[in-house]
Amino acid sequence: MVFGGTMSYIPSMSKRLVSSLLAATLALGAGGLVLGSHPAPAVAAPKAKAKAAPKPPAISAAHAQALDELRGPYSFGMTVKEVGAVLSQQLDDAYAERIAATTDVATQDRLRREKKEELAEVKQTFVHFDGKRTGWDVSLVAGEFAHNTGECMLVHWENDGGKNQRRFFFFHHGVLWKMYVSLDTSDLADESRTFDVFKGAMEGRFGPGVAEGSTITWTNGNYRVQLRTSCASTTRWAWP
Repeated sequence: MVFGGTMSYIPSMSKRLVSSLLAATLALGAGGLVLGSHPAPAVAAPKAKAKAAPKPPAISAAHAQALDELRGPYSFGMTVKEVGAVLSQQLDDAYAERIAATTDVATQDRLRREKKEELAEVKQTFVHFDGKRTGWDVSLVAGEFAHNTGECMLVHWENDGGKNQRRFFFFHHGVLWKMYVSLDTSDLADESRTFDVFKGAMEGRFGPGVAEGSTITWTNGNYRVQLRTSCASTTRWAWP
């Protein structure tokens, strides 16, 4: 399946409950991570005085594996088409199991239609940030991209294996350089949606990271994972 074009589409949130709407403030926020690879697209910014970066703590084998599992089957440097092929294969595999689990022909046909519709939904999320305002400019990922820098994005809602989260793929000149994962925290009480709660949960999963203000960063090989409380339901991956 080829992913491309200039269409902008935001999937309906009525199908699945997610707390991304609570991401505006820390008090009401969820937890999120960003993963990334090579340097961000160039955007003019005020010059700031450089300071030495804290040395990242050593990552254990178990925590490195947890970070790799969070990254998933995606490699930084993949093209849009390659990421689309991985997503298509994941859906093929997931639906093949469900189709094989029933002998009812009508149910099998319905599942095949659902798979086709889900693939179409993913394709429709593809958008170029070429200066034309989209709904994403006022969304929880509004600060994750810039217009007219050669960036585009693809979105997939991951709801298999008990997960309920959205993964945003960011491409620079057609190459994957960052992923942003919006985590579902709808089961947390309001009083539990604090930085300390998220910090404890993420460090329990990934080990100690470098905490700076409202972010925590883990470095694993050639990519980084960052928890941002300002985008409360997000995980970010990026190359150093």
